[in-house]
Amino acid sequence: MAVFLHAIDAETGYTVELVLPDAEHELLELQMARCVANGGFDAFAQWLSQALGALLPTVVDYSLRPPSEAQTKFAMAIARTLGLALSPDALRYRGVMHEFIASHAPAFLASRKCRTESAAESGRRFGEPDEAAL
Repeated sequence: MAVFLHAIDAETGYTVELVLPDAEHELLELQMARCVANGGFDAFAQWLSQALGALLPTVVDYSLRPPSEAQTKFAMAIARTLGLALSPDALRYRGVMHEFIASHAPAFLASRKCRTESAAESGRRFGEPDEAAL
């Protein structure tokens, strides 16, 4: 016999029914019996909430997942170089971050190429200060 867990969004009323197979149902049943014997479900409910919360970013649509560390670093370099603001949604959602990078990467790469060529013409390595400016 399968057991059903219901996740309900209090604001929208959306409900997701989670069906647990027999083996997981048995584990949940044993854990709940232990909770009753030990005086309550609060600690177990908190742990289960944390576990589901940690798992959620791996099961939602790809564009809703958090951006990767590499995406974030690249986008921050783009924003810094081009003087752009990086929106909170870009820092939160991979899809928005991808759109930011796709729209601004060409200009960023072109500006880096210009700076590298300029440094090469002056005999400096990229990133070294200009002695005339010192």
